Amino acid sequence: MIVDLLSHAASYRGIHPGIQRALEFLATEECQALPPGRYEIDGKELVAIVEEYLTKLAPQAVWESHRRHVDVQYVASGTEAFGVANSLDALPVKMPYSEERDVTFYEPGHQRLVVTAGTFLVFFPQDIHAPGLAVSEPSPVRKVVMKVRGDW
Repeated sequence: MIVDLLSHAASYRGIHPGIQRALEFLATEECQALPPGRYEIDGKELVAIVEEYLTKLAPQAVWESHRRHVDVQYVASGTEAFGVANSLDALPVKMPYSEERDVTFYEPGHQRLVVTAGTFLVFFPQDIHAPGLAVSEPSPVRKVVMKVRGDW
């Protein structure tokens, strides 16, 4: 997992072409102006999902991981908590991997990470995550999730 400010994205050049492209796109005015929705930036290899929502309380958390995609999640406005765990934490599987949806669901973990506007997170296949959580009370967030397809 990577957590950093988008203003530091240049530090990650060369990590993976898709992740680099995702970070470059997140920094554009075009991205900032997009209304909520799903956008193919580079076919199915790089997809942007723009979301605006109220964060949810911990009991509503959905803990997940992906095999074919890396999530680059950028909090454009607001403050959001993320549940985080590593596959080594051995969270019990709630729903086995779905090839069609590229997701495994897990029972809740205990670690949380709070991020503010301007922060991006990169979740690799070993990174179990529960996005969209309230810090204390539900609050509005604008977020862009970049789905980066690759051989991980």
